[in-house]
Amino acid sequence: MPVPTNFTGTYANGRPIALGISSISPDVILMRQNPSTYSVFAVQPGYYYEAGFSARDGHMLWGPYNRTGIVEPFTYTRSAPISYGVYVYGDADTFTWSGFSATTGDKLWGPITYPHNVWDRYGINVQVGYGNMYAVGFGGYVNCIDLKTGTIKWTYFSGESGYDTPYGVWTIWTFARVTLADGKLYCAEGHEYAPPTFRGAQELCLDAYTGKQLWSVLGFFIEGPQCIADGVLMTDNSYDMLLYAFDKGPSATTVTASPALATNGSSILIRGTVTDQSPGQTCLGIPAAGTPAIADAYMKPWMEYMYQQQPEPTNATGVPVQLYATGPDGATINIGTVTSDIYGNYEYIWTPPTTGTYKILAGFAGSNSYYASSAETGLGVAQAPPAPSTNNTSTPVAAAPDYTPMFAGIIVAVAVAIVIGIVNLYMLRKRK
Repeated sequence: MPVPTNFTGTYANGRPIALGISSISPDVILMRQNPSTYSVFAVQPGYYYEAGFSARDGHMLWGPYNRTGIVEPFTYTRSAPISYGVYVYGDADTFTWSGFSATTGDKLWGPITYPHNVWDRYGINVQVGYGNMYAVGFGGYVNCIDLKTGTIKWTYFSGESGYDTPYGVWTIWTFARVTLADGKLYCAEGHEYAPPTFRGAQELCLDAYTGKQLWSVLGFFIEGPQCIADGVLMTDNSYDMLLYAFDKGPSATTVTASPALATNGSSILIRGTVTDQSPGQTCLGIPAAGTPAIADAYMKPWMEYMYQQQPEPTNATGVPVQLYATGPDGATINIGTVTSDIYGNYEYIWTPPTTGTYKILAGFAGSNSYYASSAETGLGVAQAPPAPSTNNTSTPVAAAPDYTPMFAGIIVAVAVAIVIGIVNLYMLRKRK
């Protein structure tokens, strides 16, 4: 059906009004007439009309309403798309938001003033989801607002930067740099214009329900969108001019038992590795596949070391590995849990309870950074060989005769004869 261009009565004022599509939902098409602008940051004096049309058959649901009292001349206006039956206006000069019903055009709440600083006037990116509106400001403020009530649920502030940025805060680049998915809000610190490319900027991941920062990683962002598909966040980094893909990495677990054949009652050494198997090349000149798997708590410094030429962390730890054994009777034995080290290695000493064949399973259950992996090895435990024993029922062996006294007498007699002979020879010589 044709869209009206002239309104009569209180809405006409003798001037034609052109309506354009502003937002579409399954039920409502929101159409607005915007006064021409002097710049992208201020509206020209004039009327500001809007109306709601059925998205199903095109008939007018409400309006046209004159919103001039809501949107003042020479103000920088913002808006959020229809979501959960609500659309939102924002005034950048007063730092306020107001919510309206998409089906009736009635005002639901506002204006509310949100936490901000002056840099937030430069840009606000709005995302809607989970019943909320997420307003991300260039000044480093992120506000989560309930669409139904206008209640501010949480506020995140990126923090003061001192002299590290020209703005005194860690500015968040708001044009095409904010993404909402999987209960998380992704936004990037930086600005459009460079120089200066200030140091210390971060890619941020916030919990969409609480505003808690889940993780961050070094990265400066100037231009271009970031996108999410198949669970992977893809973005560029203006520090090194590379594209980055953020996702869980595949892992690999190995396990060995030494010795492979042990004796009953002796201990064995279970050892192995847990490694990252992500594709691609690190900045260290080695593939990512085969590097140690590291605990979530140390992921930020570890990834910055692996890919962004930052110092190697020295206090990082690996991941927990659960060890199990399947015994000869088929029962599962929980051996224990061990944590791999910064090199990806783990060790555990265990004593099998009985003889037989065992299967040793090492399992890494996965983390926020890696998918799970496991490995298995075999082990044999044999009975120890019997110790030599004394047989008391055997026939006694006759003792050899002892000739020691007889030989001792012969030796003494020979010695005496030799002495007598020497004495006689001496006496004979003396007579001569």
